[in-house]
Amino acid sequence: MLNKNHGFSLIEMAMVLLIIGILLSGVLIPLGMQQEIEDIKETEQDLSQIKEALIGYAIQHQRLPCPDTDGDGLENDTNCDTLGALPWVELGVDKNDIWRENFIYQVDKAFSRKPHITTLTTESNLELKYFDSNINIKNNIAFIVISKGKNRQADGDNNNSDTTYEIADKSNFDDQLIWLSTPLLVQQLVASEQWHKSLE
Repeated sequence: MLNKNHGFSLIEMAMVLLIIGILLSGVLIPLGMQQEIEDIKETEQDLSQIKEALIGYAIQHQRLPCPDTDGDGLENDTNCDTLGALPWVELGVDKNDIWRENFIYQVDKAFSRKPHITTLTTESNLELKYFDSNINIKNNIAFIVISKGKNRQADGDNNNSDTTYEIADKSNFDDQLIWLSTPLLVQQLVASEQWHKSLE
């Protein structure tokens, strides 16, 4: 009696591997998208904490901090009217976003001047518009903080050192921004009973 042990042929093995590959790709693509969504949500939470830290700093010091321009995490008050990194050490927040890039920070000079805020009038003319348009959606901005997103580069007008910044809901534009208008900053200072002190 002949013992016939039949294994899988190469064609059968190739078909099984092809089916497994198709099934895995159907699972891995949504997992990658899910990870990207989680990264965006975590960055939104980080930006929200940064906004609260900046408001807290303004309440405590009666002004906003200047940007960090030398990478030590501390404000550099020699030139507050410039684009720089977030002074993360002074604020007690993370230095980098989820993609390990520094948060970009710019503040209106009038609201970061020592010893304290003395005016409601902005000087740096920070403004916000929609990507690829001339539609201005916000001015009178006290500060802006940017995460460069997954592509690790500032997109559109966020990539230069002028005072115009952009937001968008496009796949080729992944920057995430937070900002605070000067009226809302003043409202926070008034609510904390610090505004009257800053005008003395």
